[in-house]
Amino acid sequence: MSQAAKAHANNLTALAQSHGRLIDEALMSLELEVAKLIDGLPTQAGALNDLSAAIDIRRGLREAIEAELLVPYNDIVDSLDEVVAGVASQYQSQLVGGILPSGQASVIAELKRLTFSGFEDIANAHLDTMAKFVYQSTLVGEASTDLVQRIRHSINGVYIRANSDEINDLVEFVRDNKDDPAKAEAVDQAISRLQREYASDRAGNNLKKYVGVYSHDSLMQFSANINFSVAKELGADKWVYFGALVEDSREFCQKYKDQVFTTEQINDIWANESWAGKSAGNPFIVRGGYRCQHHFRATFDD
Repeated sequence: MSQAAKAHANNLTALAQSHGRLIDEALMSLELEVAKLIDGLPTQAGALNDLSAAIDIRRGLREAIEAELLVPYNDIVDSLDEVVAGVASQYQSQLVGGILPSGQASVIAELKRLTFSGFEDIANAHLDTMAKFVYQSTLVGEASTDLVQRIRHSINGVYIRANSDEINDLVEFVRDNKDDPAKAEAVDQAISRLQREYASDRAGNNLKKYVGVYSHDSLMQFSANINFSVAKELGADKWVYFGALVEDSREFCQKYKDQVFTTEQINDIWANESWAGKSAGNPFIVRGGYRCQHHFRATFDD
């Protein structure tokens, strides 16, 4: 495998980690802003009691999502130009003057738009969830403190901000060290303690879970889309599947790592084989499945 391809794969991993940290910070900010909005709702003896205010808060929730989550993610989408440069570096000897074909500019712009749109859809779905929580809690006269806690969990799961310094220290430790293999055991212990002592469900249906998976996979699929589009325009028909194996690498990745296939062979494998975690879609784009860190790179006879 060429040094350029390895460098591109390593840069994708670094970008995924960087994007993850940015989104973690954005979610923390969103959690705090939403908590402030709910704390400002009218109450009687600590119980929510104003349905008009519960309906009107939707506007504030939308503004918080746009400011705290969508604006930072727009910066992430802008950084995808680094991915385009990495793809181009893999095919320097095939590109005229080292420049991508002119038709790729519109492809890149549309893929960026779709990447942001998909993230926006997830955020808007959670806006509906939060607005529903507020209205239903007001309807039954729930304590505002209980609603705040539920919505905090709906955003960050067990990784919520809290009044306890101990909880916040554990959350920050996990966030800062989750990508360090040397601290994997300590991170698992911190997560277990958060789960055991401060919340019941680590893998609940919270916003952090969904945007975390989406952020990683949209980055890798953006790269895969550009890679496939450029390589096909250059006349590619043979591909090598590469990437590092980890303890939980899927059967597909373990079986076919470092092998070379024609386009027809890859499509045939995809149509006739199944494995745990296989995703629907084009094999060149979704590869082993969600959170897959393996890649197809075109290879040329010359």
